[in-house]
This record gives sequence, structure tokens and C-alpha cells, in this order.
Amino acid sequence: MTAHPNMHALGGVVLDTVDASRVVTKVTGLDGSAQIRQGLEDKAQQNGQWDAQPFYGARVIQVEGVIEEATPEAANAAADELRSLGLLLSDFVVESQGRGVRTAQVRVQAGIEPEWMGDLSFTYVMTLVAPDPLLYGPVAFGQTSLASSGGGTGLVYPLAYPLDYGVPPGVTPGAITVGNNGTASYFPRLRIDG
Repeated sequence: MTAHPNMHALGGVVLDTVDASRVVTKVTGLDGSAQIRQGLEDKAQQNGQWDAQPFYGARVIQVEGVIEEATPEAANAAADELRSLGLLLSDFVVESQGRGVRTAQVRVQAGIEPEWMGDLSFTYVMTLVAPDPLLYGPVAFGQTSLASSGGGTGLVYPLAYPLDYGVPPGVTPGAITVGNNGTASYFPRLRIDG
């Protein structure tokens, strides 16, 4: 089998293996931009349309591949594994030498219908939909801590300005800067461990 130049995984299921028993042969809808929703309104009794801010729609990705296993039982198990994907948002991960790791959260829009080539191998086509059309790089974590607080005396009256809250100038307790190496602004996800 001829492998696609990238490595793929969907919901933790590896779609490309080193021994080439699982190979993604074609991916469409991943490298281009998502469909653009224009939202233009026709002008009443005039030529043309009113201009409006365009937005990206959902990203539709089609994945084609081949799976070849050593036994009929293993081949059927692989087909069942692919059929089980789809009800929840899953991470679609693509790793390439040129771009590194890119991820999108997707749902399976059209599940696989295996086309068997004997009892050991089959081809499949899956259609995935990413509600968020952006592709994300590796997850970046930063760390911060909440400002420590100690018992104080409270405010002493009469007040003297400027007030001193015990924080050095230019320091925001619990603040963190997270870089965005991509090409679009996005809403970051925050994870709190504690």
C-alpha cells in the first residue's frame, strides 16, 4: 500500500501504522480553508446586495483509507473500531514533517461502509465535520498561581492615597501570557488543576 505523507488518528484510533497495515490514502478539506458564509442580503428594488461581514462555516474533512490485517477477526475488529467513532466530538490529529501536529475537534458525519477486498482487507471513506473550522497546533500549557493572601489589618481610616494593596506596581497576580503561533485569533481553553 502507498501511504499518505502524514500520520492520522481519530478519537485515539490510529489510522496510519508504521507497518502499513493501516494507511490513509487521501484526505480532502483539511489543507484548504473552510467554506465561507457570505451572509449578503439582496437590495430591495436595486441592483446588488448589502455588504456584510463574512464568517467561516464548519470544516468538512473526508478521509479515505485502507486497512489490511493478518486475520479475518482482526480485520472485522478494525472495521468495528472505525464504526464506533462518531457520536461525540473527537480529536482528529494529523502529524506531518512540514507542519508538525495539527488538530481539529470533529464529529463523524457519514460513518464508514467498508468495501471488502477479500476477508483480510477493506477500504473505507469517512466524512468528518469540525464545527470549529480552525486547525490547532499542539496544546500549550502555562502555569500560574493565585495570589497568596494573608491576614491583614484591613483599611485604616482616614485613607491615604495612593492605596497600597500589597501588590508591586506592574504585577498582576495570577496572570499568564499564552502565545498564539497560528494565523487566526481564537478563544483559548482554560484548564484548572487543583
